Amino acid sequence: SKSGIGMLLNPHRLYNMHFHSMSVSLDSVPDPAGSGKPVLRYRQLLSVVLDPLAFGLRNSSWSLSELMDRRLGAACPVASRSTIRVVAPDVGLHITPKPDSASKVAGHLVHTFDMQKRNVEDIAFTFEPDAGSAHKSTLPAVAAYRYVTGHGGSSGGVESSIVNRHAVPITVKYLDTLPWYLRVYSHTLVISSVPEGAPSVVLRPTRAIFTPAIDRGRPSSMELELELPPNSRTILRYDFDKGFLRYTEHPPDANRGFNIAPAVVSYNLSTADSTDDQPLFCTANAALLQKSKECTVHVYTELFLASLPTPDFSMPYNVVSISCTILALFFGRVFNLLTRDFVVLNKEQAHQ
Repeated sequence: SKSGIGMLLNPHRLYNMHFHSMSVSLDSVPDPAGSGKPVLRYRQLLSVVLDPLAFGLRNSSWSLSELMDRRLGAACPVASRSTIRVVAPDVGLHITPKPDSASKVAGHLVHTFDMQKRNVEDIAFTFEPDAGSAHKSTLPAVAAYRYVTGHGGSSGGVESSIVNRHAVPITVKYLDTLPWYLRVYSHTLVISSVPEGAPSVVLRPTRAIFTPAIDRGRPSSMELELELPPNSRTILRYDFDKGFLRYTEHPPDANRGFNIAPAVVSYNLSTADSTDDQPLFCTANAALLQKSKECTVHVYTELFLASLPTPDFSMPYNVVSISCTILALFFGRVFNLLTRDFVVLNKEQAHQ
């Protein structure tokens, strides 16, 4: 936060955005030093969806400093590379100052600012009137959805849907992780695919890895490699049982349910592919991917709420209340008997 593009990370603005996502990824890649052994590449990603109108800015003209309430600084001295890439339409957008380079990647125009060559304090964007009307949003090539099925407090299931809008088959990896208190039955997994204009077919994964859960130790995970037919919808279904938690393991809002993390669908795209559905992340990072010529796209499903058997949290209060009542009556009676003086009265005193 002291230099470079990291100065733009203003937490007061980031957490007021419509959407933000922080993630950490570990990839096994060849050693850049040429040792021949694979090494782990560690990467931190921050994705933010910004709306200038939410901060009172005009829709036709705004800058990074106005949007983030921070100004850019000089490149970080310990960074080997510090660049800003702007994926822009061919017409209708003016960028100030002039970028260091501009290139056409996968059908998109990419403007690159090299922070190590010059100090760019701010980048302003000016849109021509009605420039956005000529650009229509398109559906993603691969989409994923996930729902919880079943009813009651003892069992349930998961149904995931993966849509392939490509005209060619595509290989994806499906990763689903569930906590230990949702006991998954892997033998109930059924995968079916419905190509466009064709009957449903059973789809078998080319690779499958199941890791069973350990109670209060680790979650269960399911990693599948699937080849999706072109223009198809693939459905995955499996069942699970709901475990019992100790009353101390429930959150304060136990009746709301437990948040279950989304599943992840990953697939690779070649940066040499000039199709218009190339993700903007791959386009903007094309210079970083010149060696591998591939970009890994991650698609996340919705999370869902798992309703587990919930104990009656009012019972401890009832037990404490009745115990204290009985104790108070017993203590009062015994204390009264121990502290009262009993005196024998004769008849005259009794009549008086």
